[in-house]
Amino acid sequence: MNVICRRILPNRRCFTQCRRYVRCPIIGVLGHVDHGKTTLIDSLRSTNNASQEAGGITQQNSIFQHTMQEDNFKFTIVDTPGHAAFSKMRATGTVLTDVAILVVDAAEGVKPQTKECIQMLKDNDVPIVVALNKIDLPKSNVDLCHEMLFEEGIETEQVGGNVPSVPISALQGTNVPQLMQTVRKVTDALDLECETTAVVHHYDIIYHLAKAVNTSINDALPPNIERIVTGKGVIAEIHGTKKKRVAGVNKLTGKFSLGLNFMITRSGFEVWNGAIDSLRYVKSPILETSSNMTECGVSFAKHSVSNLVVGDVIECYGNESKERILLSGKFYGQNQEDIIDLSASS
Repeated sequence: MNVICRRILPNRRCFTQCRRYVRCPIIGVLGHVDHGKTTLIDSLRSTNNASQEAGGITQQNSIFQHTMQEDNFKFTIVDTPGHAAFSKMRATGTVLTDVAILVVDAAEGVKPQTKECIQMLKDNDVPIVVALNKIDLPKSNVDLCHEMLFEEGIETEQVGGNVPSVPISALQGTNVPQLMQTVRKVTDALDLECETTAVVHHYDIIYHLAKAVNTSINDALPPNIERIVTGKGVIAEIHGTKKKRVAGVNKLTGKFSLGLNFMITRSGFEVWNGAIDSLRYVKSPILETSSNMTECGVSFAKHSVSNLVVGDVIECYGNESKERILLSGKFYGQNQEDIIDLSASS
């Protein structure tokens, strides 16, 4: 695989031919949900993606390049999701990295996904730099975090171990440069040389990493379940027996089918969802309504629905499973305007 190296031509687009290079370190950013990984990424990239994420949770891996202002030293950084449902994605980000930044909320300490990340890093023998984030919060307790990490086998320098840690506030930018300097010291101790005789394009490592991560994401994500409404009507009258509750439905559009699911809404809010007992047209039981029917009877087991109201909307629907595919994250190059759109790649 082609790699980005430090020996750069003046146009910053491709690299001189040479037998040996020192390639850019690949840094993974991992941690528990909402501990500040994306805010740290935003600080490094001067963007604001954290506020746009669903529930504050990273939904996909993103890969970009960060340049240190002091000497233009470059890192390729992989931001991985923090939600438990994305453990396979996070594992992929782990094995792709030379060094991992483990982000820990200084006010919350070690959490379940923190432990999961620690185990993955240990399993893959990835060096760790701990970022104790949110030190700007009144409840932050850095000392307690060191103790909790120690219990998980992460012995930071502050407790006599050899794992570097830096207290930061990603939101305010406090100590973020010091964090990256610490990461650099760790990467400097690694053998990141490689041999190549080819001219390496500026984006090759980002593209190849993005491709590998994208493949893992597609394998890991569960399918999308899409609700397909087949029929809709309004409850016009309600009758009850000892065992059943029957709703007369009119203004029927589409088709009701006995084997599908039904949902009742009131003022736009769902009040019931489930299976019905039977469908009737006039007094005859039917399996489904036909296109010329504008009304029907729907019966429910009495224990399953007890709060029907005239005017409630009833819908019949089925579920369709669709493959969930990550078309593209925005994979940034050296500059903000340099973006690789993976969906356009073959």
